[in-house]
Amino acid sequence: MMQDFSRLFRQSPETVGAGRLAPRAVFFPHSTEAEALEGGRGKWYCSLNGNWRFKWFENPDRMTSEYRPETPDADWAEIAVPGCWDMQGYGHPHYTNVNMPFPEFPPEVPKQWNPSGVYRRTFTLPDAWRGRRTSLHGDGVENLFYVFLNGELAGFSKDSRGASEFDITDKLREGENQIAVFVIQFSDAAYTEDQDQWWHAGIVRGVYLLSRPQSRIEDVFAAATLDPSLKNGLLKLELTAGFRCPEGSFRRKEDGTVEFNRKRPNEGWFFDLRLLSAEGVEVWKETTEVARKVGAAYYDVRDPARMYGFLDAEIPDVHPWSAEDPYLYTIIYETMNGTSREVITDHVGFREIHVEGNVLRINGQKVKFRGVNRHDSDPVTGFVISQEQIMKDLVLMKEHNVNA
Repeated sequence: MMQDFSRLFRQSPETVGAGRLAPRAVFFPHSTEAEALEGGRGKWYCSLNGNWRFKWFENPDRMTSEYRPETPDADWAEIAVPGCWDMQGYGHPHYTNVNMPFPEFPPEVPKQWNPSGVYRRTFTLPDAWRGRRTSLHGDGVENLFYVFLNGELAGFSKDSRGASEFDITDKLREGENQIAVFVIQFSDAAYTEDQDQWWHAGIVRGVYLLSRPQSRIEDVFAAATLDPSLKNGLLKLELTAGFRCPEGSFRRKEDGTVEFNRKRPNEGWFFDLRLLSAEGVEVWKETTEVARKVGAAYYDVRDPARMYGFLDAEIPDVHPWSAEDPYLYTIIYETMNGTSREVITDHVGFREIHVEGNVLRINGQKVKFRGVNRHDSDPVTGFVISQEQIMKDLVLMKEHNVNA
């Protein structure tokens, strides 16, 4: 059954994933403003990076029941996550420029040589996470992967360079839990992700768990620009609040179709919004009730577990951002209702960009792009690079006047 499912979707370009949560801004939630301003990932974050049990196959059809908890893994190897398995002794890296690394035509993928692997590890949730919403977050898996919690499929994804997030709350058990990830190197997505670079495979970026309140900050978007005088800042916020799906939101009718009722999430949820200068001085704040109005708020009856809102603000006499003076403000987002509270932070810089004829101007100044093509690449670890390596690349580019 699992193999039939896998064969179908590894060659179905119209399907890029299932069971994933909607894409959102990446942030780490905190319980207080002080914790959020300290930085770091906080107590509601749990890294799953490290050594995992691992079994490699020449093609995915050889995988049978390895994703099930009852299948022994004592004789499996250990492998580093994040890591490219071809840089750790399994298969080999492959470089192509124009041609694909296999002779098939889209959307077909190799049937005999399509390296695959099953990763497994266990974890136990902290006691403080009980009663909350737990999601599994993967920053990048090359190329197609399926996620199982305690033997139950949580979802799959083909987006190897984008984050994939799965709600695993209902699949968790008391005590020890097992996660298994079945990775296939080549799917139809390999054709669209083909670039002038090395081909690697595996869980190539970090994996972690997040604990969230049932009512939470679902997503945020901030755009910071300048008014025509280039003195005052214009802040545009798009806010999404997520809720436990209201009871009775869905009703199955006699004809088998499902309808949504118009019952809103609980009223009384607030977004507290603050903007701090780089020196920590508050320059703007706003408190708005999510369930009533956030600028021009609306409630989508097709998605009863969310509320959306928009807010525009003008901030007088801001310090503009530029590459030479990268001044950043801190936005504090906080939701609260009774005892439930969640706080996140983000950074924004106010700048104005426009094209005048054939000239790009930032804050009124001419800017010429000098760009390079860069991939995450290391001769030892492949796609897996450290923060220090990223910084070294950025400093090197800056030293050579590369700005794009």
